[in-house]
Amino acid sequence: MADGLVKNKVDLGDSLRVKESLMNTLDDLLERYLNLVHQYHAQQQSLTNDLSSGYFSLAQANFSSPNRIRYGQDFYDDRMQASITLNFDSNPERSSNPLASQGSGEATVSVSIHQSIPRSTDMRDEKLPDADTENEMEAPATDPLRWFGILVPSTLRASQSSFKKAVAEKVPSLVNISSEMKELEVEIRRTRKKIRKLG
Repeated sequence: MADGLVKNKVDLGDSLRVKESLMNTLDDLLERYLNLVHQYHAQQQSLTNDLSSGYFSLAQANFSSPNRIRYGQDFYDDRMQASITLNFDSNPERSSNPLASQGSGEATVSVSIHQSIPRSTDMRDEKLPDADTENEMEAPATDPLRWFGILVPSTLRASQSSFKKAVAEKVPSLVNISSEMKELEVEIRRTRKKIRKLG
């Protein structure tokens, strides 16, 4: 009888230690999760600022245009191609050119940025092929701002840089943080289930 009481006390002590360990783990996970929520909110605010700055600069360029030229999607033709594309891969091992992989563990999402080199399709810029340029198949990279002329307003350049910053830096960071948050949510649920089973 005394052996049974001692055994129950030992089992109860082990159970309490395990439960306390799980509670500490849960606290750590929740702290990490709240830090990620804070980072996500800060990145989202930064993305909003970059996009609004880009649109504001674009509006300023349209307002102060001396030739009454409007800058926007209605005033370029179908030759326009994206100069930057993002490829998101939730399995980083398959990604061949990862640019950004933030976060830790399995929650990392690889982001590849491919900068395409748009070919100049303007007939004035093309030269007849000769023997020296036959080996050169790639056309030089052209800046989409040149479609609107050589002397574009500085606000249009500021708009372009704001949009590029938002796409190349903020969006991949938000995707990585969101992925890590989802992974932590799963771990938190598992830890809570274990705690419920113990007591």
